[in-house]
Amino acid sequence: MQLSDLPAPVRLAYPERELATAAISAGAYDDAAHGRLAEAPASMRAEAERRAAVVRAVTAAGAGRRWPDRLALAGKAGGKRISKDTLKRYLTAAEGVDAINWAPALLPRYRPTAPYADMSPEAWTLFLSILRKAGKDFALVSAWRDVRDLASGNGWAWPSRPTVVRRWQALSQGERPTIREGRDAAVKALAQPAMRRKHLVPLSVVSLDGRMLDVWADWGDGRAVRPITLALVDVASNTVLDFLLCRSENAADTVRLICRTVERYGIFDTLYTDNGSGFSGHLVAGGNVQLFRRRGAKAEGVKPIGVCHHLGITIRHALPRGRAGEDRGADLRRAVAGGGRQAGVHRGPCRPRARRQPGRHGAASPDRHGGSGPAP
Repeated sequence: MQLSDLPAPVRLAYPERELATAAISAGAYDDAAHGRLAEAPASMRAEAERRAAVVRAVTAAGAGRRWPDRLALAGKAGGKRISKDTLKRYLTAAEGVDAINWAPALLPRYRPTAPYADMSPEAWTLFLSILRKAGKDFALVSAWRDVRDLASGNGWAWPSRPTVVRRWQALSQGERPTIREGRDAAVKALAQPAMRRKHLVPLSVVSLDGRMLDVWADWGDGRAVRPITLALVDVASNTVLDFLLCRSENAADTVRLICRTVERYGIFDTLYTDNGSGFSGHLVAGGNVQLFRRRGAKAEGVKPIGVCHHLGITIRHALPRGRAGEDRGADLRRAVAGGGRQAGVHRGPCRPRARRQPGRHGAASPDRHGGSGPAP
């Protein structure tokens, strides 16, 4: 604890005792000077007390000592080395001042913070309302000018632009984005992300998901379809174990993908997927009593037995957008459909007579179908 942290009576009793020990007359107590000392920040009060201790030590030693001895005493009393010029400045500031008032006299130059300029609450509220309604890209100077134009007619006190900007910057990190973008956007931007660690080993949990590509392809029968990517992703390492391009999300291709992955990497423990018909049908999940019970089917007499039951793989259902396969499947979809080789291909919906939509692979004039050009 520092001397400046003590209550005023205790803090003043210490220099009085030191002065009495050093045979220095304390003098008359100056209430105004000590009032200014009490109003100063704690760091400046501590510095003033340190300087007073230096002057006290040098004065008690007597004026007949040499300067090297004075500087040694000053350094010991102040806790750090001090130059001759600095010590002379301290002694000059304390000259003619009663010893009890040395700390206020040696207080560092203190300039109190200027108070806020006069600003009408109505003007400040209007300023914040303009920023809230205008959006995050609206300039502060433009909002300040709008309020300035209305302030004179309404008799509002509206300070200069730098003053208003400083007051805006003084708002908290949560208030500014809330005013600019709204509460939901501010919460999303300022929310601390949940850092989760995966305590898994490879092939303990494998995620399965299917994704439709944003391209059209000829599957050999003359019909244009949008392929489906089936992917198996290891949750522990986010590695794509294997994937297939299929005409649809079906059980036969899912079984082929699982068997091909098991043949290459070995049998994994858990299959983590959704409850789509291609993943939870008899060929894949047959024999899983709990899964079929959740789907509303009876557990008795479920046949045929699925590939996961034969291989000893446990099936678990996941919520939408909660699987690693979705993220990696989206990467595969962008890699296939977003490359330069697909420039000019149809990227629109699957409905009949759909037209090509304008996009980054070539723009076309819109029509009533949302694009132009015939479907392939």
